[in-house]
Amino acid sequence: MIRHQTDSSKVLGLLRDNCPHWLNVVGNTERIETLSEAASDALTRLLASEVDDLSTFAVREKRIQDLAHFDFSLNALAAELLLEIHGVASFDGDDQIEIPRFFKGAPNRNEVNGLVDVLNKKGYCPSPVSLTQQQIFDVFAVLGQSQYSTKGHYPNTMTGKALLDALKNGSMPPVSDGDTYWLTDQDELVHNPLLAGLAFDPYIISVVSKYLGCAPVHVQTNAWFSLPSAQFKSNLSSNAQMFHQDKEFVKFLKVFVYLTDVGMEQGPHSYIEGSHLDKLHRKGPGLSDRVADADIGKYYEPSRLKTVTGPAGMVLFGDTSCVHKGEPVRAGHRVMLQLEYASSLYLSPVKPFNDMSESQLSLMPYGEAVAKCMTRNYSSDQRMAFERFEKLSGHVGLIGTMKSALRGIKSRISRKLA
Repeated sequence: MIRHQTDSSKVLGLLRDNCPHWLNVVGNTERIETLSEAASDALTRLLASEVDDLSTFAVREKRIQDLAHFDFSLNALAAELLLEIHGVASFDGDDQIEIPRFFKGAPNRNEVNGLVDVLNKKGYCPSPVSLTQQQIFDVFAVLGQSQYSTKGHYPNTMTGKALLDALKNGSMPPVSDGDTYWLTDQDELVHNPLLAGLAFDPYIISVVSKYLGCAPVHVQTNAWFSLPSAQFKSNLSSNAQMFHQDKEFVKFLKVFVYLTDVGMEQGPHSYIEGSHLDKLHRKGPGLSDRVADADIGKYYEPSRLKTVTGPAGMVLFGDTSCVHKGEPVRAGHRVMLQLEYASSLYLSPVKPFNDMSESQLSLMPYGEAVAKCMTRNYSSDQRMAFERFEKLSGHVGLIGTMKSALRGIKSRISRKLA
């Protein structure tokens, strides 16, 4: 009990300095004091990183279990505090809504609240508005300028234009080392005016912010081309085509855009309805574990399995802390665009983007405090730091692999000589 009180006092001390108005609200101190020791520790580290604007990607492996404590209740508490810390306490996704710039005829405020209610209960919700055919054509033009690679040991790499030309002509791109082509560097897309307009469209932001409970941080604009899938475990796993839970951030929401028609044969998205409400990583698959189709019934009733097919242009909001997967492509192909937003960059696994230009910031239809929050993952300095960390981690990992292999060889030689 004494240890728990000490841990709570750390959070309370931090809040007295940074969120005094929140702490003065009746009942809020008790909310902090009733947290478990592990939840209190996790919240303390999260808030400290936010207050001091600390990068934490280097300690993700060490602190990864912190994320398991951020269930729906702790996420709601953290969101209130993040609003206070970043000075955007009035931002709830309503007051900031302007006329959508990308989507015409987007839902009004009450309808947005209805969408978020579905997200809260089920974890996923299709949007009532879609991309137009012209917008899809324009997005493909942007994707054509980028580079994509498979995830094998000897990856195939192609430009988006070459991939699109091959698919249009009915020919199969090389699949000798993977049959999904992933965007090589997301920084190629986030600064494009068309996709930036989509990522920061007031309709998208209103849904995401309402779900997260605070100003969202834009952390991904990704794209990939999925081809008929080889049905062996390592390939399905690397292409996210086996059931799993994401726990990439404290709380996050993804926006999937089907850029091609997706029927049952073209790799539709599947998920276990409401599994984001389960005690995260205590029921069902563990953190990033892959589960085969034949085994998923051990954890969840078949009636909870939902599959989302739809036409090109369809938009799907999804909290992928739900158990989910992309179904393997069995015929044709699928092209997907994905946006992602997080409540905090604590333990972020994604590479930061380069700085956003002043002209880009000036086009965002939000106040300065909100725009600053949403673009915290745009930092050229942090991008370089992340690349240095990646290089060092890869080098250390390679040394460890080599040492392990040498120990194995030595052991086998010793057994033969014995």
